[in-house]
Amino acid sequence: MIGVKSRALLVAVPLLLAPAQLRAQAPPERELAKLSFEGNEAFSDKELAAAIVNKATSCKTFLFVAPIPLCPFTDWGIAHNRRNLNAKELPLDMLRLRVFYRQRGYRQVVVDTLVESGRDDSEDSEDAGAEDSEDAGAEDAEDAKDAKVHVTFLIDEQAPTRVRSLSFEGLSELSDTVGLLEGFPLEEGDPFDVLELQRGKQEIENRLLNIGFVGAAVLSEYFIPREELEADVTITVMAGDRARIGSISIQGTEKVEESLARQFLAFRTGEYYSEQKIRDSQLSLLDVAAFRFASIEATQREDVDTLVDVTVTVTEANLNAFRTGAGLSTTECGVLEGDFSHRNFLGEGRLLTLSGRVGNIGAEALKGGFPCSDVGNDPVFQQFTWRASADFDQPYFISEKNRLLGEVFFERESVPNIFVSTSVGAAIGISRRINPRLTTTYSYRPQLTSFDPKSTDIFFCASFGICDPDDIEVLTEPRWLSPIVATFVYDRTDTRFNPTRGYRVTPQAEFAASFTGSEYRYVRFALDLAAYQKLSPQWVFAFHLRGGVVEPSQSIIFGSDGQAASDEIVNPAKRFYGGGANSVRGYRQNLLGPTVLVMDSVTQCADTPLQQCAIALADTAANDFDERPKGGNGMIEGSFEFRYYLTRRWQLVGFLDWGDVYNDVTTLERPSFTPGAGVRFSSPIGPIRLDLGYNTQGPRLREVVAELEDGSLSQVPLPVVYDPVGFDEPSLFKEFFRRLRVHFAIGQAF
Repeated sequence: MIGVKSRALLVAVPLLLAPAQLRAQAPPERELAKLSFEGNEAFSDKELAAAIVNKATSCKTFLFVAPIPLCPFTDWGIAHNRRNLNAKELPLDMLRLRVFYRQRGYRQVVVDTLVESGRDDSEDSEDAGAEDSEDAGAEDAEDAKDAKVHVTFLIDEQAPTRVRSLSFEGLSELSDTVGLLEGFPLEEGDPFDVLELQRGKQEIENRLLNIGFVGAAVLSEYFIPREELEADVTITVMAGDRARIGSISIQGTEKVEESLARQFLAFRTGEYYSEQKIRDSQLSLLDVAAFRFASIEATQREDVDTLVDVTVTVTEANLNAFRTGAGLSTTECGVLEGDFSHRNFLGEGRLLTLSGRVGNIGAEALKGGFPCSDVGNDPVFQQFTWRASADFDQPYFISEKNRLLGEVFFERESVPNIFVSTSVGAAIGISRRINPRLTTTYSYRPQLTSFDPKSTDIFFCASFGICDPDDIEVLTEPRWLSPIVATFVYDRTDTRFNPTRGYRVTPQAEFAASFTGSEYRYVRFALDLAAYQKLSPQWVFAFHLRGGVVEPSQSIIFGSDGQAASDEIVNPAKRFYGGGANSVRGYRQNLLGPTVLVMDSVTQCADTPLQQCAIALADTAANDFDERPKGGNGMIEGSFEFRYYLTRRWQLVGFLDWGDVYNDVTTLERPSFTPGAGVRFSSPIGPIRLDLGYNTQGPRLREVVAELEDGSLSQVPLPVVYDPVGFDEPSLFKEFFRRLRVHFAIGQAF
C-alpha cells in the first residue's frame, strides 16, 4: 500500500518536470532582424510598425547612424535594441493592422504575413521548417537559437470609404462661432478617419471650454450605405450655457500680501471662464520666488450653473535666504561664494539677490600647479578674482508672462592666458515666457572695462599685430562695451543639472554700435545645442554642439596719438576660444585653435638672434615656450559622451571631443579630435567631475613673440615647428602621459 507521502511525491514529480518539458517543446527564440511592409501607400512603415506588438531589432538612437555610424557597420549590443519574434502575436498583429486601417477609412483592407529565415544556409520561408525531420537532434535546435528572421506584412489597402457630406448642427445657438471650426481635421472627400473625427470633436470641446462653455458636449453620427464607399457625417454641438468666473479665493498667504497672487491670475471675476487661462495662471504663480507651490481648482456652482468659483492655493517660501558654497577646479583653483536673497523686496514678489564671489584662492601659492593648472602661467593670472553684484527680478511686468530683470556688478575677471579685466556695469532686460519650454530674453548690458596691460600685451600683439607698449596702454584703458543681447532658450530636458533625456537649444545674438554707447562695435551670433538619450537604465548618450561667429562692424580708435583706427579689433571677451574642462578636453584651457609661442629674450636668448633662438628652443626644449591663445572670430566644437551609472551617485564616462577656432570662418580646416574618459560623483552641489583628455595633435607651425629687456614685444619673423610632445623623441610611455590633460570641475561638461 502506498503511503500518503509517497502518493504526494508521485503527484509532485510530473508537476516539477512539466516546465522543463514545456521548455523543450517550445520553439527556440529567434531574433526579428527585419520588419517590413509591402503594399502600403496611405501610411508609412513607421506608422504601421507603431501599431503592432512585434518589433524588429533597431538602433538605440539616430546618433548611432550619424554622426557615429555604429549601427550600419557593427552588430554590437551597445548600439542595438535586440528584439525576438513573438510568433503568438503575429495573427493578432494582422488584426491590429486591419483595425488600424479600418479606423482610418480603409474598411476593405486585406493583411497577410510572410516569415523568412535570415540565415544564409536556410531555404526560403517558415513553411520549409515543416519538412524537417524530428531526428535533427540537439545540434540543429541549438543552431536555431541564433537564427534571425525577416517578417513582411503584405497589405492590400483597397479603396477607402470617403466622406460624402459633413454637416454641423447646434451652431445657431451660439452667438460667436468664429474660429470654432477652424482647422477641423476632416473634410468632404477625405477618407473617413474615425480618429480624426474624434480629434476634431475634442478640439471643438476644448475651444468651447476656453470661452466659457464648461458643460459643452460634441456628438457625432455617421451613415454608410450598404455596399457603398461613402459616409454621411453629422456633428452636433451642445454648448449649453456660458459660464463666468464667480468668486476667487486665495489660500495660503501669510507673510506676503494676497494681492501678489491675484496679479498673476490671467482671469478676473465676471469674465468668461477659460481653461487655458487657468493653466497659464498656475505656471505664472510657480515662477514667483515667494511661492514654493501653487495650485488652482475650479468648481461649478450647484445652484447657479453659469458661475464657476476658483480657489487658488499657494505655499510660501522663506522670504529671506542665505547661501554659501565652496568649490575647486583646474580653471579657477579655490572658489568661495555666498548670496543673500529677499523674495518679496518692496512687495509684489520682487526678488533681490546680493552675491559675492572670490576665485583663484591658492593659485598664486601653488604657482599654477595642480589642481590650479589652468588658471594661467603668468603670475598676473594667478591673483585673486572677485565679483560683487546686486540682481533684481520683478516677476510681473505689464503681463504675468513678462519679467523685468536688472543687475549692477563690479568684478575682476581672469580668462586664463588671455586677459585680466576690471569692470563696473549694469544690465536691464525683459524676459518673456512664450510657453513652458521656451523663454526669450532681451537685455542691454553697458559696462566700463579696463584690462591689465601685463595680461593683454601678448594677446594684442599676436592677434592684431599691435605690439607697441604705448598703443597697448591705450587699448587697455577703460572703454565702454554696451551690447544689446537677445537670448532664446528652448529646453525639453527631463532635469536641469544632470539630464538623461531630451534636448536644449540656446541661440544668442549680440549687437553693439555707436548708438548703443559702445566703443567696441560688432555683431555676434552663438548657438549652443545639447541632446540626451537614455539607452538603458545604466547608459546615457549625450551630444553637445557649440559654435558662433563675431564680426567687427565699425572702426575703433586705438593709436597712442588718438588718430589711428582699426576695423579688425574685437573686444577680447567677445572673441571665441576653445579647449578646457567644458570644451575640447584634450587641450588646456583656451589653447584650441590659433596660439602664439612666447619666449623671454633675456633668460632664453642671451647673445642669440631671436629667430635662431626660437628654432633652437623648438628643437630642444619646446616645453620652455609659454603657449598663449589668440582666439578667433569663429568657432565650432562638439562632444559625444557615453555615461554609465555604476550606482546612483557614481558614473563612468567615455567621450570624444572635436572642434577648432578660426580667424576666418570662410577657410575652415579639419577639426581636432580628442578622446578621453572620466568619473562623476553626484554631490549636493552638483556632479563633481574628473576628466582625462588625450591630445592627438602632432607638430604644427606656430608664430613666436619675444619679450624684450625693456618690456616691449617683438614678433619673430618666421614661425617654428612646435611639437611639445615629441620634440625630444620620448618613450611611448612618456609621450602618452604628455598628451594627457587633467580637468577637475563641478557640474557636467554640458
